[in-house]
Amino acid sequence: MIDGWKYYTHCAIPTTAPTQPVDLSPIEDGRIWTQLTKKPRPVWFARWTSDWDCGFETDWWYLILDGPYDFAALSKKSRYNVQKSLKNCEVKLLTPEECEKYADDLWRVCNEAAERYANFKITVSKEKFVADTISNAKKEVGPKTEYWAGFERETGEMIGYKVCRVYDDCVTFVSSNYSAQKLKLRVSDALNHEVLAHYLTEGGLKCAINGERSIDHVTNVQDYYRERFQFRKAYCRLNLRYKFPFGLVVRAARVLNLLPNGLRKKIDRGALHRAFSIVKMDKIARTFPAQRDANAPTR
Repeated sequence: MIDGWKYYTHCAIPTTAPTQPVDLSPIEDGRIWTQLTKKPRPVWFARWTSDWDCGFETDWWYLILDGPYDFAALSKKSRYNVQKSLKNCEVKLLTPEECEKYADDLWRVCNEAAERYANFKITVSKEKFVADTISNAKKEVGPKTEYWAGFERETGEMIGYKVCRVYDDCVTFVSSNYSAQKLKLRVSDALNHEVLAHYLTEGGLKCAINGERSIDHVTNVQDYYRERFQFRKAYCRLNLRYKFPFGLVVRAARVLNLLPNGLRKKIDRGALHRAFSIVKMDKIARTFPAQRDANAPTR
């Protein structure tokens, strides 16, 4: 293991918040390729963010809400939805002990949420899900992982939850799941309202971050946060560094960008889907200098 970095599907990614600088020394001295993980899980490339909230439009961004959270500034419709949701749902920040107590409910909601997506399958076992939940909630080293749950007031049943990672200056939304059978109660509105008020207003954190630009699939989640809670795009720079000779493979694979959209849709699956994603990130990483220069002030 290397402090400040973690392994994720053949990629090395920082464990720091995207608002914070990244220690690049493991990349510069080569440790990232040999010491981050054990065989047979090689690291092919490293990915990190820089030039946070750079002030001009780029092809890479995170969706954020600057603190403090101002409920009164939301649209009339958004405020109404939140208030209606709070009447139907009770939101609670779970203690580590409660995460263990409610682990089965968290697993159930996770599965009920997956029912909304025909082609989505949960690959982790219940045993690992429960073990990871308990371990994450009790972890005392590094950023805190906190679980928020939404309960139907009428029945007391858990119908949604949100996982947050708390850093010194920001909070990131790790995942959210809502029971497909209880969507009409809009527990997501209640959960997001309470979470934003807790971290940005009461906690005084700089911002809440709801993930980066999606590469693998089209999602409406970011539209929801922008329209309901006034999140904005924080533009930044995507950086990639490849292990030799994987960089040569990526360079050769850039030809995939030249394929007609119709053909790409037909073959964009399995291993090729992963290849398309990496090539797309590679293109985004290479566009930043041009975007920066295009936005430079003229004399």
